Amino acid sequence: MSGPKCARVEPSRDLLAEISSEVAQRLAAAAAAEKRRREEKRRQELERATKRAADSRAKATAAVQAATRAPESSFARDEIGRAEGLLSEAEGRQGKARSARDWRQVKTRFDEAGTAASEALVTARARAEAERLRQEQEEADRATAVASSTEGRHLLEDVASLPHERLLPGVLAEARARLLDVEQAGDQGDWSRAAQLGPSALRKARSVAKKIRAAHQEFEARRAEIHSALEVVEQSLDAVDWSWMGSLGIDGEDLRHSLAQARAAAENDDLDGAQSIGDTIEPSLEERRREAEEVARSVAERDRIVREVAGAIADMGYKVTEARLEDPGLQTSVARIRAADAGGAEFTFSMGLDEEDADFNIGDGNCSDRVRRLIEATRERGLNFEVSSWGPGKPPQRQGEARQLPGAREQEIEGS
Repeated sequence: MSGPKCARVEPSRDLLAEISSEVAQRLAAAAAAEKRRREEKRRQELERATKRAADSRAKATAAVQAATRAPESSFARDEIGRAEGLLSEAEGRQGKARSARDWRQVKTRFDEAGTAASEALVTARARAEAERLRQEQEEADRATAVASSTEGRHLLEDVASLPHERLLPGVLAEARARLLDVEQAGDQGDWSRAAQLGPSALRKARSVAKKIRAAHQEFEARRAEIHSALEVVEQSLDAVDWSWMGSLGIDGEDLRHSLAQARAAAENDDLDGAQSIGDTIEPSLEERRREAEEVARSVAERDRIVREVAGAIADMGYKVTEARLEDPGLQTSVARIRAADAGGAEFTFSMGLDEEDADFNIGDGNCSDRVRRLIEATRERGLNFEVSSWGPGKPPQRQGEARQLPGAREQEIEGS
């Protein structure tokens, strides 16, 4: 047996046409909807891009204005000018923008302008801060240099009146030169170098001023010591009996002149000269004391001999009519005796401090006999005369010379 068979039914032409029309309508409606969707999307994208560009423009404009109006703007004029240029370029493009893409490019330019303005402001502030720090450092350097120079100058001025060139030649000029280097660096605007030089120059000035003061104190102490020594010298000179010394032919005026010279040298800061002169006075004074003692001994010996001769002459029958010094105020002058016998014959005897020489005259013709008698008479009184010569003539010439030989108080008489 066989099963049932299905029959094939074909749609009519009208049904197919109706279905095809409905499909076409639906496809057209879908295409229109897609178009509207895309157009709405583009509109929304354009709106968003436009808004974003406007926001970027506002930010960029605010950033450029902030940079331009900032107190530090002068430190980044080129950078701010570049940001302003980018902002102007973006605004120019804004007027030509039609699509979202155009607006995105406009936004990018506004963002670049804003970034450039912000960076310019940061740069300006950094540079302003750097300049502030530089100025602070310059002021600090200036203060250091000026303070060092001022204090150093005052220190050196305080000791400038002291005899620094005599005490420490050249040191004050060297310290002044160091301070001048500081001042010249400041005059050239190089305060950093001036500040570097200032402290060392000030230390040099302090050291020099201290050394000069110490040297001056030492100098004044030495001056006082020399003055004291000269006072002692003056006291030594005052203690001398210059009247007696003068009578012995010894003068002290040159020593007082030397003392005055020494004092003048000390007042004129020539302490070496003052000491050199002063050191010669005491030894010279002591030498003159010894000389005076020797002269006094010679005077005493001369006077003794003259007295003994006067006594011997008296023993011979002469009467001494005169016994004196040729210069009564000078003990070293020649001592002279004048005598006469009963018959009026004169006898003169003179003798200086030189014990080798004595002069006499016998005023009669019996010279040789009288000389022999004189020798005998003086020998009895401790003198030892000898006849060494009768002078230019021969006995009985009436004049002669007596010369006392050195040592043993022995005299030679040259007579006639």
